[in-house]
Amino acid sequence: MNVTGITPDGGSSIMDSYNYLMEDLRDPRVDSWPLMASIWPTTLICIIYVYVVKVAGPKFMENREPYEIRRVMIVYNAFQTVFSFWMFKESWAFFVSGDYSWHCQPVDYSNNDQALRVLRVGWWYFFSKFVDLLDTVFFIMRKKFNQVSALHVIHHSTLPWLSWWGPRFVGGGHAVFGPFLNSGVHTVMYFYYLCAAFGPEVQKYLWWKKYITTIQLVQFVLVFFHAIQPLFFECNFPRAASLMFAGTGLQYFILFMMFYKKTYNNKKTNNKIKRQDSTDDLLEDLGNTVETVRRNSLKAVDRVRRNSITALGNFRRNSVGKLSPILSSNNIKDLEKIYSNGKSEKTE
Repeated sequence: MNVTGITPDGGSSIMDSYNYLMEDLRDPRVDSWPLMASIWPTTLICIIYVYVVKVAGPKFMENREPYEIRRVMIVYNAFQTVFSFWMFKESWAFFVSGDYSWHCQPVDYSNNDQALRVLRVGWWYFFSKFVDLLDTVFFIMRKKFNQVSALHVIHHSTLPWLSWWGPRFVGGGHAVFGPFLNSGVHTVMYFYYLCAAFGPEVQKYLWWKKYITTIQLVQFVLVFFHAIQPLFFECNFPRAASLMFAGTGLQYFILFMMFYKKTYNNKKTNNKIKRQDSTDDLLEDLGNTVETVRRNSLKAVDRVRRNSITALGNFRRNSVGKLSPILSSNNIKDLEKIYSNGKSEKTE
């Protein structure tokens, strides 16, 4: 099998090139495996997925209440956690065998047990990308349409298609690193989803959601640099495959970085705005309280003045002809003047 290029010696037509790629360069060991005979069934499934989650699904749920599928979510995330860990463990055995070269590992196209074991893991990884599509279906059923972002749909709709080329052409060798790393990340991610599915009593302890995205970003960087190595070292591994895996890592890194900045940087900005709003509200309440105290104080002073004048007037009337006046008429007028000035100040 020639795995060093994808250009036929004589064919010039598109159909000849397509047949050369799909027939001459294929790995015949997976010819009879599900969905491996042709790329078109996988392509069709990806197209149907996009239509369902962006058009048919939201329209179907438009006038319906969200489905209560908490138990289904628990079972699904538990399965995904175990399934991802199994793929990670199977791949790990390949890397720690002592025969793996981290900078250049050709594909073993033989039928020995180790080669077939790695190939099977590659196919199961490809199959797992179809299972992952249920993430979006559950978002639609619960009317969590905000979760069905462009990043989410692009990521889920392209991964089955991109993963198909692994077991079909390079089921092993240098191509295994990406699925190995991604399975480990998915183990952590689906374990988080499993815990979150138990509700608020558990969710309050899940402070580490932000770091899952960070781990995913690190994963894409590692996949990129691992994938480009056969471009610089002499290695019997297809350069076209190296470019595809490196491009995939770079593409997802950019998309996830945009998501990270949008999600977590906006949260920081919103928290600052909330803190500023809280300070403004506190100052406003304090000002209102001071104004209320000032008004009540003026009312109290007014009452004291009014009661004092009334008491002095009564005392004067009662004492006329009995006792010598304590206050003269002029004194009383002065007090009344003070009282009138106090009311004017209050009005102002």
